[in-house]
Amino acid sequence: MEPKIYSYARVSTAKQLDGTGMSMQHNQELITKLSVKHSLPISDTAMSDEGKSAYKGDHLNHELGAFLSAIKAGEVASGSILVVYSLDRLSRLKLGFAKQIYLDLTNAGISIYSELDAKLYKAHDAGDDIVSTIIFERAHNESATKSKRSISSALSQITNHQEGIRSPEGYPISLTVGTLPWWIDNSNGTIKVHEAYKLAIITIVDMSISGIGGTKIVNWLNDNVTPPKHCKDGLWKYSTISRLHKHRSLIGEYSVKLDGIDYALVDYMPVILPETKYYQFVEAKKRRSHSRVNGDPKTFITGLQICKCRFCYGPIISSSDGRNKTTVRCNRGSHDKAVCSGFSALAEPIEQAILDTVGFIVWNPVEAEEDNSTALKLAVADALQRLEDMKAMMAVAPSMALAQMLQALEAEAQTKQAEYEKALITNVTTTKPSAIIPDDVYGKRELIRRTFESIYIHKHGRSKILISLYNKRWGSIHIYMVRGEVIKSGSIYHCPVKQKELQDKTAFMLFAKDGRLNEWINSEDDLDINEYDIDSIVDISDHDFDVNEILN
Repeated sequence: MEPKIYSYARVSTAKQLDGTGMSMQHNQELITKLSVKHSLPISDTAMSDEGKSAYKGDHLNHELGAFLSAIKAGEVASGSILVVYSLDRLSRLKLGFAKQIYLDLTNAGISIYSELDAKLYKAHDAGDDIVSTIIFERAHNESATKSKRSISSALSQITNHQEGIRSPEGYPISLTVGTLPWWIDNSNGTIKVHEAYKLAIITIVDMSISGIGGTKIVNWLNDNVTPPKHCKDGLWKYSTISRLHKHRSLIGEYSVKLDGIDYALVDYMPVILPETKYYQFVEAKKRRSHSRVNGDPKTFITGLQICKCRFCYGPIISSSDGRNKTTVRCNRGSHDKAVCSGFSALAEPIEQAILDTVGFIVWNPVEAEEDNSTALKLAVADALQRLEDMKAMMAVAPSMALAQMLQALEAEAQTKQAEYEKALITNVTTTKPSAIIPDDVYGKRELIRRTFESIYIHKHGRSKILISLYNKRWGSIHIYMVRGEVIKSGSIYHCPVKQKELQDKTAFMLFAKDGRLNEWINSEDDLDINEYDIDSIVDISDHDFDVNEILN
């Protein structure tokens, strides 16, 4: 391994990248002269960290960091020279961290040539050590001052936006901080959407909701839509759209982080999707990730992450005994009896009972807009999570702005919850039922995934199980089986809201403990909701019982 001439360039902003910032740092003429002068060959690789901040240390996770790791691994020969435009390309961190990078290079026998001051910095040279210290200290102070000015300017811009200041055309004025999504155009200093990309996003979302996979979507994009500038090779890539469902800016939400605090900007980002469509998109992506399994599945209810043990909420898995008999069992109960006593049952009668029931409750496909309960459920969960995050921020750094945002989030969470509860009762389709069941296991898995929000299996005694199917559209069906034979199936309560309450683990366990499950099993009809106080199921504070008893 022989020493070589290496070159490294770095810029921290897109503006520098678009200009001459990178090209002027890779001075091939200078590199050639140094090669001749020191009789060293030139490395084939010119290292560059584009858009990586040396003040924040981002570049240490990329090419400079990789070069330092190669030095420590002995893959770069002592006597080599690293050419940079100036020492501050290596670091703008605090002095101690910056000098450590410098020492990691020079102590390994790697000299550093700075084009700006035409100087070769070598190891164990007192003069070089003093000059480099001054340069690194000055670079950090310049960046720190610039950062403070940038934060102050950004806070002023945020205040102006919150006070309603817009461009003469009525558009939001682009901030100097924050990363904008690829469908936004701020070329003239305002925030506007690329109309072609807006239409592309709407098509991507519609295709995803209808079940079309990422590869086909990318192929359609490459055939019909010019890709954004950041797409390498001038082609759409899966990476461009794979995280699209995580962009809340699609529904007009946007925030920037300054000094560790998130500032939410209302009416800053143009709305691409209505909220219901956005959450349907999120749910579609979630469904596709859940439906991927390794190998050929032996059952159609396991592996979808919707079939769980009623007692411990652990996943239901399947296994084969090698004699063409497949069983389903609680995975958690199989490994930890202290958590769940578990159960094991033949898969075939359980799945057949589910299929027999599916024929009565599955509808033909309907437009996504007709079924918004799942989307609303996700919206509620999302709003509650953001509320908790905001409360945590408020506890660390309280402010009037955060208090106002917290109040708005609380109102939003309450509104979403009310909409979801209303949808549970009113969102019923009138499409005629279809009893067409696919022949193959994959078709059945897709049918189950599209139909049910969750499936719970409850061991009610020896050779006795209760299967609870929670339909995505309107309610639930319960199937009681003894030794693989269906004894009873149907709703437990007339009221869909009351049915939904039994989806809660503790509420159901109390329901079983109080004898009402046995009452339903032995009755000829649904339980009359009027005979029971609603609070008797929801309020469990006065009850003291061991849920393990319920399984005996």
